[in-house]
Amino acid sequence: MNRKRVYRARRFAFAGAMIFALLAALLTPQGRALSQSILQFFTRAEDATVPVPPSQPAVGEPDPDAPTAEPPAPLISVTEAEAQVGFDVAELPFVPDGLDYLGARLYGEAVSVEYQTPDYAGHLIIMQSQSG
Repeated sequence: MNRKRVYRARRFAFAGAMIFALLAALLTPQGRALSQSILQFFTRAEDATVPVPPSQPAVGEPDPDAPTAEPPAPLISVTEAEAQVGFDVAELPFVPDGLDYLGARLYGEAVSVEYQTPDYAGHLIIMQSQSG
């Protein structure tokens, strides 16, 4: 008997809390705003797209503040690269199987010797500089 009273008291307390929450949602301005924002997820919209907030740029619009990648330097021969940087550039004694030799590129005081697979799926780049 005592158990039934405890369960009944819990049921009444839960029902009272639910009624209080519903009244708060229906009678207060904040509750109405919350209810409307929740209800929008359950109503069918005419358009299936969600508008982008004005603080975010639309897709396709360039962002002038976004960092951009530095374009690669032009390919030159290893001899030209050695003349420009002032040190001997080490090369592989042979072109590895499955790779094609592309050439060398200068990046400041560094030189990269580049190889590439014929299908452009893989690259081998060896960077060298005097400073390490």
